[in-house]
Amino acid sequence: IEPSHTLVLNKFNSIPDHCLLLTNSFIEQSTPLTGADLDAWYFSVDVTGSLGFYNSDKTSGASQRHKHMQLIPFDEISRFRRKSGADDIDDPVPLDRLIRAYQTKFNWRPSTYYTGREKIHRITDFNFKHGIALLIHPVEFER
Repeated sequence: IEPSHTLVLNKFNSIPDHCLLLTNSFIEQSTPLTGADLDAWYFSVDVTGSLGFYNSDKTSGASQRHKHMQLIPFDEISRFRRKSGADDIDDPVPLDRLIRAYQTKFNWRPSTYYTGREKIHRITDFNFKHGIALLIHPVEFER
């Protein structure tokens, strides 16, 4: 995703079509995400129909020092969950249900894009560092 990022297939994938979005220049994985990172990642997630996630350092599971975000296509997640005998295979990302419940309970409002000034939400049921920023898909915003 020129000029700042490149999307590649993960050589050490655990699910087919698992991709990595890498910065073109070396940046430490523990460096906070930038606007360019989020733009490239949002574009990639949207175009590939994927779930995106980011392990910011070793404590969150990052195994490489070069900054990268990860993407796994929703259809591959559903296929994996079906094979593993998951009860709720119609919901490819069960975490969505929990986020929606918190969104309703605490009246979280999405933004049209991430500027760094949005409220970063937390799910108190999680005992690890995390942050959730709700974004509106640009097509939905234009309606």
